[in-house]
Amino acid sequence: MKKWSFLIIFICILFTFTGCSQINYGISVNVDASITEMVQVKLDEDILSSAEINTLDLLEEIESVMQKWLNEKTQGGIINGFNASIQKESVNFSITLSLNYSNLETYNQFWQITPSEEEIEYEFNFFYDRAILCRKTTIFNNIQNSSFAQHFQSWCEENYPNSVNLWEDSDFQFGYVSALPSSLGYLSNADRTYVVNGMSYYIWEFDLSQSDTEICFYMNIVKGRNLACWWLIFLIMTLLFGICLYLRMFWTIKNKWVMIFRYNKKGKQNTEYFKCE
Repeated sequence: MKKWSFLIIFICILFTFTGCSQINYGISVNVDASITEMVQVKLDEDILSSAEINTLDLLEEIESVMQKWLNEKTQGGIINGFNASIQKESVNFSITLSLNYSNLETYNQFWQITPSEEEIEYEFNFFYDRAILCRKTTIFNNIQNSSFAQHFQSWCEENYPNSVNLWEDSDFQFGYVSALPSSLGYLSNADRTYVVNGMSYYIWEFDLSQSDTEICFYMNIVKGRNLACWWLIFLIMTLLFGICLYLRMFWTIKNKWVMIFRYNKKGKQNTEYFKCE
């Protein structure tokens, strides 16, 4: 969760304002090897107003915490190959944080990730094996216990005490998007998948009660044991066909049936059976 803690800045507002906002997260590994991360928060002004909440105040607080996190993360310096932007649109009450990395090395440097090779997990499916390339819970998992969620909980209690606990978990809406080059041929358990300009977009949608949703990318491959299964099915089918053919011939000989083909005037074939005494 340390790597993704910045996302909680936006997600945590759902802790008290459930149903009044939509949180979308997206990560894209582009064709040119660059990487883009994006978090967008859209507030529903009508619902917030009905709860006597000033939507612009909330939007400004989100921007303030977002900017503070970004300053602390970069320590006011410049990281080669990295740039970030915060875009607030007061008209439609949305705010977007974009993080751009020139390559994977810059991405790992920013998040202080040490590259490591993970052993690929295989699932046996008889005719093919499933190579699990990535299996993890979403960045929204266990958000209620984050320090950012607690910050906004306190902020809401202080500024809008009547708004606390107005919503249910089923009202918290999340969107998780991962984009990869279509040439990779990855499959996933996404709710929806789109292909646009050589990029595949995998989309998961869920609410807070399903925050432990699993993200999985995989590929179907055929290994030696799968080929053995294919041959086994082929032999079984051949054996069954042979048995059926033998029973057919045995039944025909035993009952001494003779087939006579006749053709009508229109040239259509009719088959007649005569039993020999």
